[in-house]
Amino acid sequence: MGLIFAAILLIYVFGTKTTKRPESPLTWPWIGILVIPVAMFGFWSSTISGRPYGLGITGGWVNIFQSFTTKIPLNWEGAEVLGIVIGAFIKAEIIPMKQVKELVHSSDFVIFM
Repeated sequence: MGLIFAAILLIYVFGTKTTKRPESPLTWPWIGILVIPVAMFGFWSSTISGRPYGLGITGGWVNIFQSFTTKIPLNWEGAEVLGIVIGAFIKAEIIPMKQVKELVHSSDFVIFM
């Protein structure tokens, strides 16, 4: 059942049309190249602190949960996760609602039930 749902979801995500967006000079390969130094610095700084792991958000969620339940102060992992969530929210708010309404009311937008 899960494979059928995954197949339907992939067909929906990659098979539906979206509104035309302006081309950006930053394509995914360039963004990947720009993230490499950040990831290298993250691994290096984690190793120096005695924690030999790269970037991740699992520890950040744990830190946020612990800061609410046990009053442990928020560390950089928790701040990273909060930055990701808040940044995604801000970016979602920048998109004009007109584009969202056009997408919802277009004939290309189908919800599988």
